[in-house]
Amino acid sequence: MTPPLKHNGKGITSTVIGSISIVLFLLILNIFYLLYSSGQLQKSTLLNILTLLVIFDLLLVTYGFVLGIKGLFDPLRKKTFSIIGTVLNSILLAVFLTIVSIGLFRYFSR
Repeated sequence: MTPPLKHNGKGITSTVIGSISIVLFLLILNIFYLLYSSGQLQKSTLLNILTLLVIFDLLLVTYGFVLGIKGLFDPLRKKTFSIIGTVLNSILLAVFLTIVSIGLFRYFSR
C-alpha cells in the first residue's frame, strides 16, 4: 500500500504568490486610475513608486509561474495547487504582456 500523496509546497507557494499578485495588480491599477482621473499622473512622484511596484509584481508573477511549473514535475506530490498557481500566474503574465504591448504600440504609433 502506497502512502497518500502530500500537497506540493512549490504549488502552494505558487498559488499564494498568484493570489498576492492579483491583489497587488488591482491595487496598482486603482491607484493609477485615481491619479489619472485627478489629472496628477504626470506631476506625481508616486508614479515612480508605482512603476517599481509593477516591475516587482511582474517579477513576483514570473517566480510564481516558475514554481508552479516545477511543482507540476514533482512525481511524489499532489498537483492541485501547482495547477492553480500556474494558471493564476500565467493569466497575470498574459495580462502584463498585453498591457505592455498596448502601451508600446500607442507610444510608437504617435
